[in-house]
Amino acid sequence: MSQVLDSIADDFGAGRKVGLAQMHYTNAFRIAETDSVLKAFESVGFEVVWNEAKNDTATQISNVNDLLAQDIDYLLLPPKEEEGLVPALEAAKAAGVPVILLDRSANGTPGEDYVTAIRSNAEAEGQWCADWVIDKYGSDPCNVVEIFGAPGSTTAMDRSKGFMATIKGHDNIVLLESQVGNNMRSEAQVCMENLIQAYGDEIDVVVTHSDEMTFGALQAIDGMGLVPGEDIQVLSIGDGSSAMLQEIIDGRVAACSECSPLLGPQALEVVAALEQDMEVDGLIWANDRFFTIDNAATELENAGW
Repeated sequence: MSQVLDSIADDFGAGRKVGLAQMHYTNAFRIAETDSVLKAFESVGFEVVWNEAKNDTATQISNVNDLLAQDIDYLLLPPKEEEGLVPALEAAKAAGVPVILLDRSANGTPGEDYVTAIRSNAEAEGQWCADWVIDKYGSDPCNVVEIFGAPGSTTAMDRSKGFMATIKGHDNIVLLESQVGNNMRSEAQVCMENLIQAYGDEIDVVVTHSDEMTFGALQAIDGMGLVPGEDIQVLSIGDGSSAMLQEIIDGRVAACSECSPLLGPQALEVVAALEQDMEVDGLIWANDRFFTIDNAATELENAGW
């Protein structure tokens, strides 16, 4: 739909209002996603009102209702959970406000309960990291620990599913344990400290579900007197920030699957298509990449956040 975006006039959104019910505003990904939405929609005259739920599903539902009460024309919603946001979708549907999901999916039928979900292919992201492990270790023994993202989120479940399905059948690759880090740096640091205390030098690879948790894991590895990239290989299934690319360049992180938060322009394309009564796909993939030492330096220049 890039042609749609090219045809949007500078005053396209004049007199219109978009609401963003952000799940939280506490890490680089969520800040970048929010800024991307604000920049894209305000650049063509929309008023953007937004709030954040402090990573709590009940609060996010309440926040959606608050935005609907402000007579918004469209709702942008990054769901905290797949299951828990049904009441929010029902409220928007009752109010006649089209919903565009960002970076995750939610229970419901596209075209009925929401317009579309703009998100990364999280299963593919997990597969890319698993392929790296398979290529790196071949038939040699490899013990993996996982730091899981937010329980109940489609992104976390699919990232884990993609990784685990790919290593299945490679009996030399063993998952020692999975702990939940909730996409928070501090929680992931505690998880990694616990895992190192439990397994010590048995750990060959740690795979996390976000850059924020990868940074937490790095802090734990450093704090325990180990060397990331040497004693433990570190993989991030998302997100691909410039800071993470620098860690790859420095040799501390082996690889990262991109999950771009810069979805504002794609969301604006969807709104423009709806305004023109065009058909919109129920799932729109972001164009993500896989970063290693081979391309991190080049891609750093284009990271965007």
